[in-house]
Amino acid sequence: MEFLDPAKVAETSGHHLMMNVFEGLFVYNRGDGPPVPAMALSREVSPDGKTWRIHLRPGITWSDGVSMTAHRFRLELVAVLDPKTASRSAQLLWFLRGGKSVQ
Repeated sequence: MEFLDPAKVAETSGHHLMMNVFEGLFVYNRGDGPPVPAMALSREVSPDGKTWRIHLRPGITWSDGVSMTAHRFRLELVAVLDPKTASRSAQLLWFLRGGKSVQ
């Protein structure tokens, strides 16, 4: 495995490790349905599907006890898109409005 930084992981083995170490906003549904909330409590999706409002579970923290906030999630997404990070997975976030222009 090349990196332990979620913003830089690109290979399959690293991705599997990150999926087991970090919990995201949502997790894969074991069936064919939509993703299931994990750190998210719920979501609201606009009728056109372009705007999502995600409500976080109350009381979620990092392993060091620091509160997990929407701002922290945003920072991680921006880190993946930042050319200085050189993430080989950045194109996976280009669907986000403005995502490709960060590159």
